[in-house]
Amino acid sequence: MTTASLPALKDYADGTALWHRAKYQDAVTLLRAAVEADPDFAMAHAALGSAYYSYIYNDSQKGDEEFQKALALVSRTTERERMNIQVNYADSQGHFEDADRLYQIYLKRYPDDWGMLSNYARLLRTHGHADQAISQYKEIQRVAPNDARTEVELATAYKTLGRFQDAIVAYTQAFQIDPRYLTSGEVSREYGIVLIQNGDTKKAEELFTSQLGNPKTREIGLRSLALLDLYRGKYEAARPLLEEALAHDEGLKSEPVSVARVRIQLAILAEGEGNTRIEQRQLDSAMANFKALSPKVILGAWIGSEYARAGLAPQAEHIESTIAPLVDGKNAKQVAYGHYLQGEIALLHGENDKAIQLFSLSDQEKSTPFSMEALARAYQKSGNMTQAVSRYERFLSSPNYGLLWEPQQRSLTARYTLAADYLAMGNPAKAREALNPLVVLWKDADPTLPLRKQAIALSERLR
Repeated sequence: MTTASLPALKDYADGTALWHRAKYQDAVTLLRAAVEADPDFAMAHAALGSAYYSYIYNDSQKGDEEFQKALALVSRTTERERMNIQVNYADSQGHFEDADRLYQIYLKRYPDDWGMLSNYARLLRTHGHADQAISQYKEIQRVAPNDARTEVELATAYKTLGRFQDAIVAYTQAFQIDPRYLTSGEVSREYGIVLIQNGDTKKAEELFTSQLGNPKTREIGLRSLALLDLYRGKYEAARPLLEEALAHDEGLKSEPVSVARVRIQLAILAEGEGNTRIEQRQLDSAMANFKALSPKVILGAWIGSEYARAGLAPQAEHIESTIAPLVDGKNAKQVAYGHYLQGEIALLHGENDKAIQLFSLSDQEKSTPFSMEALARAYQKSGNMTQAVSRYERFLSSPNYGLLWEPQQRSLTARYTLAADYLAMGNPAKAREALNPLVVLWKDADPTLPLRKQAIALSERLR
């Protein structure tokens, strides 16, 4: 590392190590100290840039500022540092093709840089190349054995492919190496998701409940339990959990993204209860601090789609016009979400063919539970039942159907719609097969929920 300050070097080294161990706030504190001790420390600026761009901070503006500072200093660095900064900037921006090319060049020269191997594996995993990512993680295990973070990332790659038992083995190995990961925010939720998908919902619920006793993990435990309740149709039980999580996040005044997401989840809860007034109020509240939200394109698309599905065209169109100029054309995820929101607005206006075209583009650019479900729903509205059934089947068979995050309730409605379609097509056996998971899952659901009433009525017709 090129720096004139030994204290800055120590802060940088300790900060990057803490970030790797998921101690994000402590890591950023040390990285800030490093650039204060040596404002010309390019690698420390780049590390801060990556941190700000990450899902932990979601602040691309600050991230860009730090990377620009780093790039302005590369003439004072080694070639290796320069290449490292360039590839991490492209990765942080979501420019997959550029980042993929730069990682390959870098790793040909420095094949045992396990930190960069890990970053490259994550890039592959998050851009639809989980098989290749797994190969990279196994190479990292050779170079840096007994690294808990690698095991967590490997587990996530297995989860992406629906290899839940393999994911549990990798998670278990990670927790043996470093038990703190078991209570580490999003890692615990991802582990809980895998447990549920592997048929052990009780263990997942126990894990989330165990987080309530620790002030540092209580908020994420509340949200995880609330989302699990929503998944099981227990909306009344979920509401106070989300409201407490919201109060916690609003009290911090530094969690605008968490506040917005809880508001979206409360809107989804209200929509499921058929309360459009409260749904709109929650969406309006989610948008109230939009200037502070990042990434704006993705969060805007989520909120805008909820407005569109609630029939609130002016609000959805306002968001679309706000985020459209912000879409980074080299970031496939942003481009996909831009087309996705445009598709929801087209569908609201009855432009079914246009919606299908936009959702197809979105799904090709970056397939998500949102794009898969929306495409099925668009075919449904167009009257093309054959394509609708095919798309609903694809969505529901995907390991990534949105469990314990915003799209999950759409997967439940999709089960009912798919069953109704099969019955209309004269195939009651397939209809029962499609509907049964929902009936079983919602056996103790709130009795007043519209979807539960519809599912029970359809189930009785199928007897």
